Amino acid sequence: MVGRILLVDDDPMVRGLGERMINALGFTCEAVPDGFAALARLGAADGDYRAVVTDLMMPEMSGNQLLEALEKHYPTLPVVIASGDSVAADILRGRRRPGRSVLIKPYRLRELGESLRAAIGGRGTGDGDRRAAVGEEITA
Repeated sequence: MVGRILLVDDDPMVRGLGERMINALGFTCEAVPDGFAALARLGAADGDYRAVVTDLMMPEMSGNQLLEALEKHYPTLPVVIASGDSVAADILRGRRRPGRSVLIKPYRLRELGESLRAAIGGRGTGDGDRRAAVGEEITA
């Protein structure tokens, strides 16, 4: 897979590891600390991102608020929503649509790749909560 992925997470360690994982999947990753920075980056990119991977729980602008803005301004942009809160993830799965996938933290490289493929492929299955036996793990 090729193209640019925008990673949004307020935790610097998670952003760093997530960026390495996305790059390892063959994408070019750009990471930002919050939804405001994500929207600014998207606005300047002129549709040059394949997908957004965002944390759900962030200060200032939550992942839900970012998702609403993305649906309004970039309705065809695939989104992977990552959350350590399984209840919130289940609610998001109930609202899924093509181009959206839910990924449960902690996740591994394989799961991230599956979720990105599902979102970009338009399936939005939310199957990212399966646990893989290999790869680095994101826990925050």
